[in-house]
Amino acid sequence: MKRRSRRELLTGTAGAIALLAGCIGDDPSGADDGTNDDGTADDGTSTNDDDREDEDDADDGENDDTEADDGKETDDDENGDGDEDGSPSIEDAAFTTTEPRSEPAAVLLTNREDADAWLAERDVDEDAAAFLEETAFDEASLVALEARGPNLCYELGLEAAELEAGAIRLEAVADDGDDVGGCAQQEVTMGRLVRVSEGGDPVDEGSVTIVDHDGDIHEFDLAADE
Repeated sequence: MKRRSRRELLTGTAGAIALLAGCIGDDPSGADDGTNDDGTADDGTSTNDDDREDEDDADDGENDDTEADDGKETDDDENGDGDEDGSPSIEDAAFTTTEPRSEPAAVLLTNREDADAWLAERDVDEDAAAFLEETAFDEASLVALEARGPNLCYELGLEAAELEAGAIRLEAVADDGDDVGGCAQQEVTMGRLVRVSEGGDPVDEGSVTIVDHDGDIHEFDLAADE
């Protein structure tokens, strides 16, 4: 059922009263039609367009305020300074040398002297050497991981890297990349350099797990030299 508004009910009632007054009264023009000349009904409710425009303007103002607030929140999210500052950074680079290592090894390098000494004992490629030399040790540390590879297809892949409360945890696994027999049978040392920074500071402790090409697990504790 369609519901009638209060204004329709008032107007309908006023019309009925005016019709009745026209039938029994001497002066039809004196009957009250329930509406004043200025567009105001008998109950004092304004029906002119100015009032509706004022209400629309008020609603628009509230919407504008909401949109402005939303825009401010978006700007804060886009800047994201609080989320990015102090975040950990972990980067890595693979290398291979022709000097085979009998057992896996992991070492934490926290200064330029130790890093240069480590590099001088190994014939790594230019990319790995540049990765090491570009490290700023006042902002980051290096972890060098090594394991023996039975042929040139093997690589020491970084499977996991987590940094929490100033300690790094790494897991590396030797993988031949699904070799089907097309690799040169030459024993090598496969390795990976991992550069670690926590909010612009070097890391001085951690642990490493290396799974060699035979599937054996080797674990190491990392600590900076005193």
